[in-house]
Amino acid sequence: MTHIETAAHLFKRQEIIAIAILAGVLFSAAFFDGANQKTAFVSPEVQFADASQSGLSIVPASCPSNPHYSGECSSTPPPPPPPSCTAGYFCQGNDLYYRTAQCTNSFIQACAWGCAGSSCNPPPPPTGTISVVPALVHSGETTQVSWSATNVDSCNVTEDNPTITDAWSGANGTQTSSEIDRKTKYKLSCTGIDGSDLVATATVNIVPQEQEK
Repeated sequence: MTHIETAAHLFKRQEIIAIAILAGVLFSAAFFDGANQKTAFVSPEVQFADASQSGLSIVPASCPSNPHYSGECSSTPPPPPPPSCTAGYFCQGNDLYYRTAQCTNSFIQACAWGCAGSSCNPPPPPTGTISVVPALVHSGETTQVSWSATNVDSCNVTEDNPTITDAWSGANGTQTSSEIDRKTKYKLSCTGIDGSDLVATATVNIVPQEQEK
């Protein structure tokens, strides 16, 4: 074999070795690149994901307590629960309101006599008086009848003497009686704003005849 043939044969072997090395390098690069781009594996049981370039990447199962770093939580926290109240009536000033279980307040009514606790105060009972001046007269004389009442819807004044017809109305007043010839009782009768009745009396007496002499 000549020197020229020997050199050509040696060059041919080196060319084959270089091609084999280059093919191996390209194969290895393709293999590792495919391994790095594999589909991420996610485990819902233990909450980790094999998605990082360098190994496993821990994913928190839930948002940690505040304060926490940006990016630690990927989901929106749930909305707060709706407000809850104890349903019932309540007072605000002299007004009565009702509060629902959803904490909505509704005006019920204005309390004429004030509001306390969870209800309007009841109206006060009626009060009143009646008087006669003088309370002792001679037969045929008159007297002044006066009366006054509060917390009432209506009032009437009557008497029990069959010989006269004195009768008045109103919550208060002063009237002159008819000529009185016998013992006479004047009665104040009222109906209260709470629905109850009020009765008061005043009596006119006649001076005995033996005392007139």
